Amino acid sequence: MRKSRGIFIVLAVAILAAAAGAFIAVRTAAANQSKFYSSGYVLRTDTTDESVEVSQVQFASGTAMKAKYPSSVAFKDVQGTETVVSEDTYIFYDDGSISALTDGSLIDLDEVRGGVVDYYYLTSKMVLEYGGGNEYTIDNNDTALSFTNYLWKISDDSWLVSAEKMELILNNQSIETIENAYFQVTYLESQIVRVTDGTNVWQSISTDGCIILGNGLQIDLFEKEIQDEDGETLISLEDVEIDSQSGVAVASTTADSWTPPTFNFNVTNGTDGESGGSGESGESGTSGDGGDSGEEGSSGEAGATGEAGEAGSTGGTSGTSSSSSSSASTSTMPTFHLSALDYDCSEVSFTVTVSGDTDILGMDGAIEIYRVSDNTLVAYTNGIDFAQYEDSGYTLDLVDADWYQYLSADTEYRIVVSSSYTLNDGTTGTKDFLTRTFYTSAVGTSVSLDYSTDGTLSLAIDTKSYSEMTYGAIRYTYTDASGTVQTLWYGGSSGSSSEPYVLDLSTVSEVTLTDLPSDTLVTVEYYVTSGNTLIASGENANIELVQTEEFYTLKATPTVETLSISTNSNYLALYCEDITDVDQAITGYRYEIYQYESNGDTTLVKTLTASDESPVALYLSDTITANNFYCVKAYAIYYDNYETEEILVGGEAVDFDTYSVGTPIIWFEPAEESEVQSWSGGALTDAVGFNYIYGTLCIDGNGTNIATGAGNSILITIESGSD
Repeated sequence: MRKSRGIFIVLAVAILAAAAGAFIAVRTAAANQSKFYSSGYVLRTDTTDESVEVSQVQFASGTAMKAKYPSSVAFKDVQGTETVVSEDTYIFYDDGSISALTDGSLIDLDEVRGGVVDYYYLTSKMVLEYGGGNEYTIDNNDTALSFTNYLWKISDDSWLVSAEKMELILNNQSIETIENAYFQVTYLESQIVRVTDGTNVWQSISTDGCIILGNGLQIDLFEKEIQDEDGETLISLEDVEIDSQSGVAVASTTADSWTPPTFNFNVTNGTDGESGGSGESGESGTSGDGGDSGEEGSSGEAGATGEAGEAGSTGGTSGTSSSSSSSASTSTMPTFHLSALDYDCSEVSFTVTVSGDTDILGMDGAIEIYRVSDNTLVAYTNGIDFAQYEDSGYTLDLVDADWYQYLSADTEYRIVVSSSYTLNDGTTGTKDFLTRTFYTSAVGTSVSLDYSTDGTLSLAIDTKSYSEMTYGAIRYTYTDASGTVQTLWYGGSSGSSSEPYVLDLSTVSEVTLTDLPSDTLVTVEYYVTSGNTLIASGENANIELVQTEEFYTLKATPTVETLSISTNSNYLALYCEDITDVDQAITGYRYEIYQYESNGDTTLVKTLTASDESPVALYLSDTITANNFYCVKAYAIYYDNYETEEILVGGEAVDFDTYSVGTPIIWFEPAEESEVQSWSGGALTDAVGFNYIYGTLCIDGNGTNIATGAGNSILITIESGSD
């Protein structure tokens, strides 16, 4: 440790108290000790005769955890009470990061529409670091993997779903909106499911229950499937294995050591902020019993890893896992996308693009089209080298396929894109990389959302050249600010009307619904006719409802006018004020701290996040030092019903300095064995005994001035403590 700063006093004190042992907090090596890396909580649910309740069991940073046979983990909560939880438990750290006590597989829910999706294998205690909004990252061999919408499976009966926006629909069709960014799903029996967001808990039979995500996907709680908007199965969660052979093994050091970004203390070199962290390490060391528990916990964890290995062995029968368990991480499967999809009642044209590690693909790629009703092949093309189309994409028109039949109207079809591959370790196989269905409606005209504001919806009307429809009309329903349900027809330039405004489908491509409330669900009904006129009602009515859609108007854009900074004894508090957020759109805040360089330029040195406007602490550290100049930019992050946006608070950065921040730090270093000898001259084996203490008391100013010398005494008190 660097000793050029501070005051060092060598002590040799005789303590004559009988039956009392001297108690000194000394850091010890604990390479195998398992602990929580930061303060946080785990969820516990308790069932009574009347209800089910969820509680957050809090733990402190550095708390030791101990594996208990056969599949539990024990630790002491902040009250000192021993708590035992199942190893199928998620860890929620106070900075928003998430971990788990056991191995799991993570699925990126923004990638599942592309067909077969690789999932990521995370070992126990790996940490998904929270980055603001609903973004989480984890380092994988110096490459950051980023997730916004994901599902984390740690057992067949335990999942965690995290997304920017989610709703829970139970079997009685009641809809619950989460308060936090996740749902934790636990199956108690085959059809009994318990869902909690950390604050609320719901328990019901799983029949007809689902979770709907803001990106349009839904998770069927009964079928245990991830589905698209039309209920088509994209992934069966029962088929997702938890082993390194089946998933992409993530190589991250966060399972062994992780420091939350907000409280980054490292005191080995004795600098200001780093010495502050030494105090935290000392507190952890006082729990001698906890250290022992950590060693026992290591054995328990080894057993858990053994179970994961057995699962990998089972996967080996597929013929893709004959090599070592780390082989899955040597290659990354490329991603296939379907774009420019265009079809009518007899033909189809589309483009397949591919990105990622295309070098592993073979030259025998294939595209097949099936009729869904009887799984009949109606077209195919093979011998495609998709790697050479990475930039331009491969375009297929039905009539250019190697073999095809014309399509039929009002029929559902499925496109399947596949290719062989060879991994870097020599493993070979063939995989369906993309599956997409489409429906050849004879109507040939449809309505979709072009854009939304906080008071309007702009709708695009797409009418195919083969369509026989001549005229259309749009009716829409919403609830106004007074709570009254309004059902109106689109009325052209005059706005809304009680009668339909006739749309000439040969010329109209866009309509706009106006005077809508912000953050409001609008149900849109699209009616068409093939007649010479459009008749909406009466005996001669000739319009047909062909499409019903639901769209949201945007939430009103919030305003945050003031970034405030207050100085405390050893940290600065950053917080936002003067906030207007009528639709509760704000999901969090991000604080970017920049250091001023000598030439006036600034460099980003630290980023803090917060879930609300409550103050966040900026401590002195190796990057935020005493007696220096900085500025901070604060961003309010909000979700507008479609995208996550952000606002620079106050429109500019705010300057501050650290001249008034700092509290002296004191710690004790035991003497080396060679420096210790008894009063009689003989060598002693320990620096601390029942009636003596040898060592160095270190005092670091941490940005403050400490008066020394005559008239400035330092009082040292040594108290006895229990074993």
